[in-house]
Amino acid sequence: MPRLWLADRLGSRSLKRQLLLWLLLPQLVLWLAGALFTYKLAARYANEAVDASLLQATRSLARQVKPMGNGLLIDFPRAAQDVLEADPSDKLLYTVSSPPGQFILGNRTLPGPQLDSAKPQLGRAYFYDGEIADAEDTSRRSRIRMAALYLHFGEDPDDQQTMLVQVARSSANREELARRLLIDTVLPLSALIVLMSMIVWAGVSAGLAPLTRLRNLVEGRAPNDLRPIQLDAAPQELRSLARAINELLE
Repeated sequence: MPRLWLADRLGSRSLKRQLLLWLLLPQLVLWLAGALFTYKLAARYANEAVDASLLQATRSLARQVKPMGNGLLIDFPRAAQDVLEADPSDKLLYTVSSPPGQFILGNRTLPGPQLDSAKPQLGRAYFYDGEIADAEDTSRRSRIRMAALYLHFGEDPDDQQTMLVQVARSSANREELARRLLIDTVLPLSALIVLMSMIVWAGVSAGLAPLTRLRNLVEGRAPNDLRPIQLDAAPQELRSLARAINELLE
């Protein structure tokens, strides 16, 4: 009984609708997979671009903090600080601490890097995500992307100290860049999918046209008209059906 019910259900469906479903559904799945893959790829490229700019800013900032005896000389004029903080929508935050954790310069609220080991590698850039409280509303927190660089300073090789330089940028612009890359990629892909769907629709309609003509030939006949059906231009499968009907009429 379930098999008969399933056969009745399948048989009652439109053949054209079933063909379109089987042809268009894979395209929709591929479009969704392509959109997800494109977003992941765009986010990776956006991260690489932001990380490269953060690394450059971190090294530039580290060059402004110069060892002097057993101390540090901070050559960081106000004009340079204004340049870093010029864009309020994408302000560059920075912190210099030595030893790491003891504030020297910049923003006190930047979180430190999460290290894989207790001893950081000198000269290696660490990239990580974090959050920081909003300057105007401390209850709100903003996501940021950060780069950290550990450096040694001091003239005595046996008594060198470690300096931590951190630079952070808001994640909003990075996410906006990823969205723009996604839109610029998905829109042409969507247009291509729509065009392919229209071609598939036209192809299915053209492929089922002989079946429509056969139906019209059969439906338009009088009950006593037993002439054979002429459908020589139809596809092979439909001609087989026409021959079967002609044998029945004969």
